[in-house]
Amino acid sequence: MIVRNFKLHCEEATKCVSNSVEMRCNACWRELEGKAITTTCGHIFCQNDASKILSNDAACPICDQVLSKSLMKPVDINPGDEWTNHPT
Repeated sequence: MIVRNFKLHCEEATKCVSNSVEMRCNACWRELEGKAITTTCGHIFCQNDASKILSNDAACPICDQVLSKSLMKPVDINPGDEWTNHPT
């Protein structure tokens, strides 16, 4: 059930962000380029901030949902292109 819900969150996050003009990290607000991480709660972070979050309290800084590395999904982001999900 958790995995199915996570997949739905990822799909929704992908739709929302791929339709936006700029994709930004939900922690540092810098434009995302290259690789990013999406969470079970649907927030997206640059790899640097995702690592910091996991090494500290492992809670989403936006909604306080508990996060785990195993449920965070990497995505490739190319400016101007849609997301490319990494195979799991």
